[in-house]
Amino acid sequence: MTPASLQPPDATLLGLQLPRRRRALAPTPSLLAGIAAVGVVAATVAATLGAQSDVFAQPALNGAYRAVAIVSWVGVGLQTWRLRPDSRLGPLLIAAGAAFVATTPMALSDPGAYTLGRLAWVGLAAILSYVMLAFPSGELEGPRTRLVYRSTVAAVAAAWTVMLLGARELPVGGILTRCDGACPQNPYRVVDLGGGLTATLSDATTFLTSAMLVVVALLVLQRMRAVQGLARATLAVPFACLFVFALAVAVGNVLRTTSGDGDVAIAIGWLGVLAGLAVPWALLAGQARGQLLERALLVRRNAALEARLHASADELRASRARIYSAGSEERRRIERDLHDSGQNRLVALRIKLDLAAEEAEQEGASELLHARLVALGEEAQDALDAVRAIARGVYPPLLATGGLLTALEAEAQEAARPVAVRAAGDVPRSTPEAEAAVYYCCLEALQNSCKHAGPGAHVTLRLACVDGTLDFAVADDGPGFADGVLHTSTGLTHMRDRILAVGGTVELTNDDGGGALVHGRTPWPPRPRAEEDTR
Repeated sequence: MTPASLQPPDATLLGLQLPRRRRALAPTPSLLAGIAAVGVVAATVAATLGAQSDVFAQPALNGAYRAVAIVSWVGVGLQTWRLRPDSRLGPLLIAAGAAFVATTPMALSDPGAYTLGRLAWVGLAAILSYVMLAFPSGELEGPRTRLVYRSTVAAVAAAWTVMLLGARELPVGGILTRCDGACPQNPYRVVDLGGGLTATLSDATTFLTSAMLVVVALLVLQRMRAVQGLARATLAVPFACLFVFALAVAVGNVLRTTSGDGDVAIAIGWLGVLAGLAVPWALLAGQARGQLLERALLVRRNAALEARLHASADELRASRARIYSAGSEERRRIERDLHDSGQNRLVALRIKLDLAAEEAEQEGASELLHARLVALGEEAQDALDAVRAIARGVYPPLLATGGLLTALEAEAQEAARPVAVRAAGDVPRSTPEAEAAVYYCCLEALQNSCKHAGPGAHVTLRLACVDGTLDFAVADDGPGFADGVLHTSTGLTHMRDRILAVGGTVELTNDDGGGALVHGRTPWPPRPRAEEDTR
């Protein structure tokens, strides 16, 4: 299991628990390009109409802000959608940009167009609230958040519906809704609520809309405080911008409604406007930082996994060495048991049979009895020879007493083909496990060469010990091996198992000059005095 500190963030969300995702529409390059083109055109129109407006208090600044906001929200939304097609956040940001476009008719003096633009501003507030609560997943998280959002939006929609049907003038609104003089009146009213009731409903609607933004700001603050660790470093700036934007717009609206366009109200209103302009870029920066942290954490996790892999490999080698050492020790114990018990008893039995045969001959026993005693003596000798051969196969006595070079030279003299043994310098004694592994590996290679090299072939066995590492090679000048044999040779598998068990490597290849080549390398620790064979 990967440690929690090494867990990478999930799609830049950095540990936030997300709801189950719905299948999203993957954007095509042509779709993204089309939306971008429409956004640029809409931003140009908004800037032009805003600058030429005779309604806005600050037409040029108002139009420029709307154009920048449209480009920002749509551009960041397109980038987010491209990078995270499985998230709804990108389309939501684009929808916020579209809502800014829908407020453009506020720049017109026509009462109907102005009122529609003013209503679009309320829709923009609802969409921005959703974006603030849905970041970074793109969906509202938890039943409480969904209930709060739906309840506040429903209340604001109901209040604005009443205002639209009965009020001559709509609520004051934010800093960007200020008019140069009186704002155009509402042409869609059905009944006239009168001045007093209209003012009361207008203030109530403003307070309700502001309350929605305050609730959103508090929820954003709560989520920001709940985020810990690397997630806080990634999401702190986006959450801070969202919080300041929602709170400043709400407070600015309330101050303008209760005390008019005072300096404090104007300053707080512009603070909210600037924070709103920074929101999409903060969201983009947060996602980019999350991706960078994800890559950094993935590097750390890969490094940890690689370290664990190396540790596992070392542990496996150590385990093989222990198993091999235990097997070697058990073989030596069996050899001693065969020598100390079975071998000695067979020797004694052979002597007794020889003596019995001599006594039978001296006492004039029948030739049949004498022949049987002699035959039993020969069978006892055969059994003794078999036991001795088994004991030598368990751990060759010459290897135990004379060392690797001496034992291999003896084997070379008994080989079916000429074998030249060449040692580059001294080959010191090593642990019984290392000596036995190299001995049997070389013996297997010699047997393969004698079997497959062909008539007249010569075999060379080389040994070299440098800085605690033994290099060994068995080469012949025969025809070599076919490629398939190199990969399926059972003998090679046995050789590799022996050498790997003591921490070495061995390979079977075709020599460049022709013939087969077995080359290996293994650690060659000095033989401890306590393990010197005393047989």
